[in-house]
Amino acid sequence: FVRLNLPSPFLPFAEGGFGTPSGKCEFHAETLDYTPPVESRHGEAAYPLELVTPKSFAGMNSTFSNRPEVDGETASISIHASEAAARGIKTGDRVRVFNARGCVTLTASVDSSVPPGIVRAAAVRWPKLSPGRRNVNALTPDRLTDAGGSPAFYNCLVEVESCAGGSTDAVPGQP
Repeated sequence: FVRLNLPSPFLPFAEGGFGTPSGKCEFHAETLDYTPPVESRHGEAAYPLELVTPKSFAGMNSTFSNRPEVDGETASISIHASEAAARGIKTGDRVRVFNARGCVTLTASVDSSVPPGIVRAAAVRWPKLSPGRRNVNALTPDRLTDAGGSPAFYNCLVEVESCAGGSTDAVPGQP
C-alpha cells in the first residue's frame, strides 16, 4: 500500500461542494428514471417471493461446498414468519422452491433475517449433494440485467411450498 498525504480527519464534502444547486448531496426520487427490473416484486409478478442468493458465509463460491457446514448453510432457505404462516411452513420443514425455470428442495428456516416478500438461500450448493441434483442456480435467469448488462441472478421470483405429501422433484411446466 501507499500512504496518502491527506488531512486528518479527511472530510472532503463536510462543507458541501457537490455539483448541485444547493452544494449539498441531493436525492430526489421524483427525478430518478427508475424502471423496475423485468422480474421483480415491484413489477409484473408471476411468483410472489423475491429470491436473494448471497455467498455462503462458510465457503467460497462452490470451492468448499463439500464441507458439512457449507452444505448445511446452502441447503436451507430463510423465510419471514408471515410468509411461512401463509404457506403452512415451519422451521425444519422440507420445502420446494420453484418458478418456471426449475425447482430445488431446501430446508426452511423461519426467522426475521429477511423481510416479508423476500426469501434467502445461500449459493452455491453442490448439485450432487442436493435432492434432484439441483441448486438455486436452477431458478435464476440466464438473461442479463436491463441496466448495466450484468447477470440477473438477483432478479428472481419464486414460490415456496411445503413438501409434505408432494413430490420434491417436479419442475413446473414439465412432466
